[in-house]
Amino acid sequence: MFWQGIPWSYAAVGAAVGGGTVIALFFLKVRYPELQVPSVMLWRAAKPESRRTVLWNKLEHWLHLLCLLTAVMAIAAALAQPVWRFREVPPVAVVAEPSALKDAEKVAAAGDPGQTVLIAAGAAPEVIRGFRSPPAPHAVPPENGAINRSDALRLARQWTADRNGRVFFFGASAPPWLPENGFWVRRGLPAEPTGPPPWRIYFSGVPRPDSLPPGITAAETPEGADVIVDDLENWGTPKGWAKLFGELRALRGFHADGLQHLSVSESEAGTLSKEIGSMRLSNGLWLLAFLLLALDLWWWTRRKLV
Repeated sequence: MFWQGIPWSYAAVGAAVGGGTVIALFFLKVRYPELQVPSVMLWRAAKPESRRTVLWNKLEHWLHLLCLLTAVMAIAAALAQPVWRFREVPPVAVVAEPSALKDAEKVAAAGDPGQTVLIAAGAAPEVIRGFRSPPAPHAVPPENGAINRSDALRLARQWTADRNGRVFFFGASAPPWLPENGFWVRRGLPAEPTGPPPWRIYFSGVPRPDSLPPGITAAETPEGADVIVDDLENWGTPKGWAKLFGELRALRGFHADGLQHLSVSESEAGTLSKEIGSMRLSNGLWLLAFLLLALDLWWWTRRKLV
């Protein structure tokens, strides 16, 4: 079980109290010894050397105080709740018709095991790969060839709706119903020679933008389109187009011919990696505090021996 830490308000109070105590004890401890000489003549000769010694001692004392205060702050930060965390990936439900199950299996295998589920849309929805379950060697399509896309999509929606996840449906034709967080991925799109296949957009009653970014083409008919845009209010402005094109480019890896471009890095591996990353930061702060205290102890011991 990972250390969850104390609230930052408590950590700030502890750091303030600890730092104030260190400063008070430091100034109570620091004393510059008086230089005693038998005569005024000897004092005049020793005065320049005494000034140089005092300045060096002051510098050492301030470095000593800075070292202690940094150690106190590092300990307080190590005990506090972590704020530097890895971004958690939302859950993804991949629903596939029997003919598209092989392509959907590649997508599920490329996703985070703790956030990806693969559902076959047979006569009854069949969960082939669940959250954190080991992947099957090969997904076997239903033998009778029956397809029930609506029930499979409803199941996928239940698994992802509470955590702002997404549903991807793999099929040769659009399903009769898609959840609000669902996307249809058409099978068999022609791939570009140097990248994943393009998105085809049909503009229905909406002015087409002057230029389309790479990877996005205009479809002549709704039947040949992957996305139909008919909302002038949301997508008719340059800002709206940029948002739409950005979202489509982010989803290009889910096409069947571009699956090799889909990967989940370690920094996006979900809650477990987030906790491990926070643990690494806490360990680093503890190590920093230990090194500073060891340096301070060495400095103090050296002064005692001199």
